[in-house]
Amino acid sequence: MELSSLVRKLGHELTEIRERSLKTILFKLDHNLISYADLVHERALFRNLLEWFNFPDVPIKEEVLNFVNSLIKHPPAAEKMIGIGAVEFFSQLRPDVDPNLQAIIDGIVDGLFFLPSELPSSSLSSLLSLLNLAFVGDGRHRLALQAVSCLQQLCIFLRSRLNFHRDPSFSSTEQGHIDLPDIENEDTLELQMKQLSLPQFCVSILENAVPLLRTGSQRVTMEVLELLVEDMFLIGDAISENVWEDDSLFALELKDKLLLVLGLLGETILYHKTNISAEQPKVMLVHHRMAFISISLFTVRLLQILLPVEKASKVIQKSLLNALFLLSLDISFSLEYPSIHESIAAYLEQMSTENYSIYKQVSEAAYSIECTCSFMVEVHKKDCLGIHNIAKPVSSICHGVHFLLHPKVLYEICTFGLQEDKNEGYADTKDTLGNCILSLSETTSDKGEGVLPRTTRLQAALRLLFSKKQLVRSVASKHLAFHLLNEEGANLKRPRLDGNVLSSISNLFVIERAIELKLDDKKDSIIKAETVEKLHDILTSDAVDLVLRKSAAEQLAVILEDTKMHEIVKKLGMIEKILAYLSECVHVDGKLMESIVLPCLMLLRKLVCADPVIRLSLAQQSSVLLLLFRVSLILQSDRAVLTETTILLCLLLFDEVARTETWADGITSNDTGVPAFSLPVAVVRRYHLPVRITAHHAVSPNAVVVPLSPESLAMKPVSDMLKMAWNLSWYHGIENLLQLIDYEKEAET
Repeated sequence: MELSSLVRKLGHELTEIRERSLKTILFKLDHNLISYADLVHERALFRNLLEWFNFPDVPIKEEVLNFVNSLIKHPPAAEKMIGIGAVEFFSQLRPDVDPNLQAIIDGIVDGLFFLPSELPSSSLSSLLSLLNLAFVGDGRHRLALQAVSCLQQLCIFLRSRLNFHRDPSFSSTEQGHIDLPDIENEDTLELQMKQLSLPQFCVSILENAVPLLRTGSQRVTMEVLELLVEDMFLIGDAISENVWEDDSLFALELKDKLLLVLGLLGETILYHKTNISAEQPKVMLVHHRMAFISISLFTVRLLQILLPVEKASKVIQKSLLNALFLLSLDISFSLEYPSIHESIAAYLEQMSTENYSIYKQVSEAAYSIECTCSFMVEVHKKDCLGIHNIAKPVSSICHGVHFLLHPKVLYEICTFGLQEDKNEGYADTKDTLGNCILSLSETTSDKGEGVLPRTTRLQAALRLLFSKKQLVRSVASKHLAFHLLNEEGANLKRPRLDGNVLSSISNLFVIERAIELKLDDKKDSIIKAETVEKLHDILTSDAVDLVLRKSAAEQLAVILEDTKMHEIVKKLGMIEKILAYLSECVHVDGKLMESIVLPCLMLLRKLVCADPVIRLSLAQQSSVLLLLFRVSLILQSDRAVLTETTILLCLLLFDEVARTETWADGITSNDTGVPAFSLPVAVVRRYHLPVRITAHHAVSPNAVVVPLSPESLAMKPVSDMLKMAWNLSWYHGIENLLQLIDYEKEAET
């Protein structure tokens, strides 16, 4: 009783009581009043010794560590220390103590790892043979679970040992080696033959544990998976991905066993998938689905560790391939584990081009379903079909037109046409529809009226100047003449609109060589904000000579290659000042300002290119569009100026169709850099663009390019995926779908 009381006091809150209790125990040990054998039976001793270092005040650290070091020399004490996590505890404690104490901790951890570096196969075989009892139903399966737990702990200890001995700061009194005791009458070679290497140990666990994943017991499945996960971590350290190219006998044996295991895992995934049916009791349905998901996750992660994707074609296990194909078509799995699903698709592509092709086609069909349902939702919210007007005495044709005015319908028609060869929905002079679209930019009366608002007509006409069709550009130039002649203060602005100027408009924006827009948003800036502010002051000061202002603009144009400098100049009002200088230039008396136009345009282009908000704002201002148009007409003989104005107008006029919100829902980006200016492929093909553009949507996301074959549609996994895609899209997610199912069940009862 007295010893138990002393042990309990080792965990007392008061430092003095803890310290006095420990010194009393050490005194009794020194004078043989108690023995280490007596202490081994005190359960609280081991936890209190570790907890000693968790108190705010930790006295006599060295005495405690030396006590622990002496205690673990007795195997029962070492086992109990290992059992409560002493290895991990001391490994984490080590960096926080003085160097002289670190050496003692190294000795403690070394002592806790007093195992041979390899594992006796006879002991392992005994544990592995117990695993088969998991299939026995007379209570002996508990022994199997104990064996699973024991193997899991062994994996954890081996991993801790590996990590500890790999630690660069590891300092062992025995130099990291544990010598086997001398056994006089045992042959050394025979002893080595009875031992397993770490890779063999890992694969043996896989071979014997994977079959247990089909016992039908949820507890067995989960505990075996926990063992396999620990084993997988060891495999990452023990088996190289180069094993698939290794032709040594050892590697060949290892490969055969790994292929067998991968095949078993594939069969197990298929087993649980085929048992997921409505005929099963709910508890078994849940078990099989959970097992299917958990085993699939383990299998893919094991593949990621063992098998690089580029080597996957060397590992063709039919059952594994079938399992990966099923997983690729499992929508709920892909939504819950998107990164794992990406890996599955990558492995599938390498292992079977046929299965991968089916997966891609079905995915496209599912995405098309999603787009359709998403569009129909908007139709119901915005009443784009005109259903709310059904009772009104209005022509039925008007209702049809109303539907066409939905932004996504317009985007579809403008970008991809009407899905017919003869009727592409864009401006042209050769057919009725094309001419109708072309006439939308026309001003139909002297008062400036037209089908569309004035600014919209101006944007459309300017945009058509980029068309690849000469006749379209000629019509657009005539439409633009009205805007130039009727602009406010037109009589005080250059150029003089004579025949030569008007005839040059149609080919004005046809630039022979497209340039690439590049801005730097990655490197750390070497320019100080004060420098930028001083240059801005020079540029914007009317008191400074124009030559110096031009020089400041040229320097700023170089500095603004760094997008981190943009906010500084925007806050200082640089955009407004640039537009003011350009306005001075187009004035009838503004020829003197022509010298500063080029660097000002370069500054404006870089700001516009990097900022979608500025693009949106300037694109809606007809005065800005006409200003840039006039500058290009005045200085069209200067190729550098003309190129800059053409690029600026291109960015402003095509900004709307470049925005992802025009055609997509819920798009978010984690990229904090300059947003890419991307246009649909149809637009890039149809227009002369002065810049190299990133293109998207080569085909409509709402159309399936290659229809699924009847054979593919007849496959149950394929039809199941399409049904799930429709239901998830139509009911806007799994939660709504489940609520509907519950409601229908209640209605039936």
